[in-house]
Amino acid sequence: MKELNLQVAAREAFGRRNAGRLRASGQIPAVLYGPSGNQALQVKESDLRNLMRTMGDSVAFVRVQKGNNTTLSMVKEIVRDSCSDRFVHVDFQEISQKAEADFTVPIHTTGEAVGVKNESGILELVMHEIHVHCLPSNLPSSIDIDVSGLHVGDAIHIKELPAFPGVTFSGDLDSVVVSCSAPKIEAESTEDVAEDGEETAAEDDTKAKASEEAEEASKE
Repeated sequence: MKELNLQVAAREAFGRRNAGRLRASGQIPAVLYGPSGNQALQVKESDLRNLMRTMGDSVAFVRVQKGNNTTLSMVKEIVRDSCSDRFVHVDFQEISQKAEADFTVPIHTTGEAVGVKNESGILELVMHEIHVHCLPSNLPSSIDIDVSGLHVGDAIHIKELPAFPGVTFSGDLDSVVVSCSAPKIEAESTEDVAEDGEETAAEDDTKAKASEEAEEASKE
């Protein structure tokens, strides 16, 4: 499990206008939530960007350093501007190493499913993350699933995920995490064939009816 460091400073000014000024100066408003109270902070935008780049798609602990005080935490929420994608606000949650807690862990797949490679199947990751309960020291940075053995029609459920010591998966253990399904184009092709068959049959009926009418006319 990664442990990353982040330098922060106390935030003295509050309100939307002050927050805008803070961002204009290259600082991002932040809050550290903890059992002993919440702390208003500010962090350099460049430092926060580097932190998120290093974390990538995995979970990591963040050692929030304010002066001589260091608090073990995790990123709780990050708000970005919908147009510029720049950081607007970040929240951190203090973590106790001695207490079990609920965490959210990303799910990654490895390998190429045989159903995709040889059977024209489609791999569908139904769950991109999963909730777990454990001590912080037992928390995996991600759940990696080997899908190479999946054929079309196969699926992997929560109860079949790799086991981690001291980690309990939350939710319905029969829930599907990833599956390999038949391509939708096959279903569409079947419908097209059926429609073509119906059109051909209709054309044959029309020709047969015309032939009968012509035959009756010749008899008259």
